[in-house]
Amino acid sequence: MSLVLSVNPNDVVSAASFANIAFGQANSSFGQANSSFGQANAAFNKANSALALANTSLQITSTVLPTNILVTGLFESANVLAASPASTQNIDVTSNTVVYYTNNTSTNWTLNIRGNSTTTLNSILAVGAAVTVVFMVTNSTTAYYQSGLTVDGTSVSPKWQNGSAPSAGNTSAVDVYAITLLKTAASTYSAFASLTKFA
Repeated sequence: MSLVLSVNPNDVVSAASFANIAFGQANSSFGQANSSFGQANAAFNKANSALALANTSLQITSTVLPTNILVTGLFESANVLAASPASTQNIDVTSNTVVYYTNNTSTNWTLNIRGNSTTTLNSILAVGAAVTVVFMVTNSTTAYYQSGLTVDGTSVSPKWQNGSAPSAGNTSAVDVYAITLLKTAASTYSAFASLTKFA
C-alpha cells in the first residue's frame, strides 16, 4: 500500500511568502529595538555629560532675567588651610572663593586674584560680571595685614569700606577681608574691599 500526498504548489509559495513576511517583521522589530537602544544610550551620554558639567560648575545665562528665583539651599566650598599666607598669596577662583588660614600670620601680604595657575581671571570673567572673594587670616599678639591687591598679577587699587585702607591687622583675632571685583572692560576692574575683625 502506498500513500501519495498531493501538495498544491500555490500552498508552498504561500507558506514561503508568509515565512518571509514574518522574518521581515522580526528583522524590522530588531531594527527598531536597536534604534531605541541607540537613543537610550545617547540620552544616557547626554545625562552623564550634564552631570559632569554640573559637578564642575553651573552657569546660568539669559537675555531675559527672571523676576523671582527661589533657592532652598546653597552651599559654597571653602579652603581651610593650616598655614599662614605668603607675602604674595594667590586665590584661584576656579577652586575656591573662600579661603581661611588658621595659622598665625607672619608677614604682610599682597593678595593676587586669578582663575588659577594656568588661567587668568580676565579670560573667564565677562565684562559686566563680578566675583567676590573672602580671605580670612588668623593674627596672634603680633598682627599683619593685606598691603596690596593684584588681579592676574596686575595692581588694582580697591575702594575700602569707610574710605581708608587698613594699615595694620587686629591682634588676637581673625581678620576677614571681603573683596568684590567688577569687570568694567578687558583686564579692567573696580574693586570694593572691607576688613572685619572677629574675636
